[in-house]
Amino acid sequence: NTISDIYSTVVVGSDQVWRPAMTQEFALAYFLSFLAPTCRRISYAASFGVDYWQTKNLYTSTDDIKKELSKFHSVSVREDSGVKICNDVFGVQATHVLDPTLLIGREFFESIINQSGVETASKKEIVFYKLDVDDRFKRQVDNLCEHFNYSAENIYYKQVDNKYYFNSVSTWLKSLRDSKIIISDSFHCICFAILFEKEFIYYPNKDRGMSRLESLLGQLGLKSRICNNLEQFKNYQSEINYIDVNHKLNELRKTSLSFLSSALKN
Repeated sequence: NTISDIYSTVVVGSDQVWRPAMTQEFALAYFLSFLAPTCRRISYAASFGVDYWQTKNLYTSTDDIKKELSKFHSVSVREDSGVKICNDVFGVQATHVLDPTLLIGREFFESIINQSGVETASKKEIVFYKLDVDDRFKRQVDNLCEHFNYSAENIYYKQVDNKYYFNSVSTWLKSLRDSKIIISDSFHCICFAILFEKEFIYYPNKDRGMSRLESLLGQLGLKSRICNNLEQFKNYQSEINYIDVNHKLNELRKTSLSFLSSALKN
């Protein structure tokens, strides 16, 4: 049996699945090219990763991808720039929805922490999860620690000699939940900072794509949390108003769930 024989509907999403630089020779598969015409195609929060159609490392033609995308029953994307790409490049109407981590909410991830029984996690006030750490960033973190009289920990990995050790998912989540300040250039790390209602700093990383987080933080009124220099954070006078943020999140959840429900039923 093929997938099309087993399932009536297949959903693709979300993190950079439509970014050819990532998917390379498998790009068409992420537009569900392997499905029969009888199988319904839906995208939920598909992301292009950047705010333009990235043809670098494109192993197939844009026209071939446009042909596959035209077969979709319903299209939703994770960024407002993705809506524009779908319209301008592919002639497809798309809906802007929340990332699945924000859609399902905090309770689900609390259950992962609790079910794991994990006890050992970072007890540092500042935790950082940065994909590319350089000396400038380290100096800024040290200065921030001195300013607040806090200690900091890298929760991405630990390096001992030439070996890298990574946290389990539950330990990583607990470290985020139990911290006071989160610093990251990772989209999903910032999502969890928001879910756990933490003070956070988004440290932009242009090489990895900034549109994903700029779009989300714009929706939630949190663009002030974008800092190219951690020194800026010392001057913040107020904490994040999570009553307001959660109100906006709940409205976005309603819209996102409505899209998904309609796409699956109609």
